[in-house]
Amino acid sequence: MLSIFSRAAGGRALSAATVSTASKIIVPVAASAPRVRRLAPIARSFTASAWIRFPAAAAGGKPKKTTAAAKKPAAKKKPAAKKKKAAPKKKPAAKKKKVLTPEEKQKKELSQLRKMALPKAPKGKPANTWTVFLADNVSSGSGVALTDKVKDVSAQFKNLSDYDKTRLAERAQENVEANKQALKQWIESYPVEAIYMANLARRRLARKLEKRPSLLHDDRLPKPAPTAYSLFIKSRHDQVNAGTPTDAFRQLAQQWKSLSESEKQQFKDAASTDVQKASQATEDLRTKGKAYWAAKGL
Repeated sequence: MLSIFSRAAGGRALSAATVSTASKIIVPVAASAPRVRRLAPIARSFTASAWIRFPAAAAGGKPKKTTAAAKKPAAKKKPAAKKKKAAPKKKPAAKKKKVLTPEEKQKKELSQLRKMALPKAPKGKPANTWTVFLADNVSSGSGVALTDKVKDVSAQFKNLSDYDKTRLAERAQENVEANKQALKQWIESYPVEAIYMANLARRRLARKLEKRPSLLHDDRLPKPAPTAYSLFIKSRHDQVNAGTPTDAFRQLAQQWKSLSESEKQQFKDAASTDVQKASQATEDLRTKGKAYWAAKGL
């Protein structure tokens, strides 16, 4: 029986022999195939190649960078152009005035006179017993002809009692006073020169149309200058004893005729002074009146 030491030595020898033999045997091992790594495609926007964008640079290589950009010469400032003077505007040709015929001239004159005459005076209330009664009893819209209405009202008016007629007369007189007051207020709403020119226009219209003029009475208008004879009458009227005014004027007329020229001269001188004052006042009103209507386009 082998000892423990001999068995250990024999085990080591056997192990060494096994290792040497195994080292000499080459076992072919199939080489593993190399792994191929798949990469995801990279999205790329389409751009022109450098050769297309810069053909000269692509042919000869990249352009050399310069250290400093070449400075362009400063452009010379052109002298400011002189402004041409605007040509003077041509004045519009004056319109030729239309030549009016005699009939057109007369029509135009009448139109201007009517405007200057101030025809739009306030309408007055009924001023007598008949018109008051007619206004009270005639109404519009009844379907009866106006002439028939007037006939009926006229028959009623004839049969009125004296008391009713007296009442109508009182109302008519009240209307007369109211009309005067309304007319006075309307006249005074205009300057005095406009009233003066209105009376002139009314006189001219009356002559052209052969009618009686209706003048506007205004206390602001200058009074007519008295004559030498009227001043004499005024100074001697209280000294005459006569039964009637007619007899008094007859006596004064005889006294005036019996006066000498030297006695009449004092009245003539006084009248001349009044005439000059009235004439100056009238001329001032005429000038102001023309300016008043000229401002209104007449």
